Amino acid sequence: MLIQKIKKLKPNPSLKIAIGNDHHGLFLKQQLKKWLIVNNFTVVDVGTDGQSTTDYVFYAQKVAHLLQKKAVNFGILCCFSGVGMNIAANRFFGVRAINVVSDLSQLTVLSRQHNDANLITFGTNFITFPTALKNLQLFLSTVFLSLPRYQKRNQILDQLTIKKTKNSL
Repeated sequence: MLIQKIKKLKPNPSLKIAIGNDHHGLFLKQQLKKWLIVNNFTVVDVGTDGQSTTDYVFYAQKVAHLLQKKAVNFGILCCFSGVGMNIAANRFFGVRAINVVSDLSQLTVLSRQHNDANLITFGTNFITFPTALKNLQLFLSTVFLSLPRYQKRNQILDQLTIKKTKNSL
């Protein structure tokens, strides 16, 4: 069966998680951040704390940069649909973001097992907190299978990112 049971996540203060959001993602970010802190994760919050209109791209960039520098292990982004932040984050070398807007938990597990996804985005207009939390728990508790074919595919993706970056300069 593809879906694994949600493991009880052991407190791991050395596991650092960056979280960002625009004005639409504020409430979900606050709920997820609270859960992370209660469960002893180290959280780096780079999102907005206000409800004034903001541009999601800048928050996606902040979380992606933290992942690139290896200052954090995982990233979380929350906005209206999750799509814009997902597109923005995936433009950065080494960032492999998935967008979760429903309870398709199998995709969350597969994204970690096969693609070594390191960032999860949530569309707050399409997902409830319990569903987001379930997917986040699966995301954080699933390990990359690290099979040669999966490693090769990730290297190819990284090469595509490098080529795109070099060609756009």
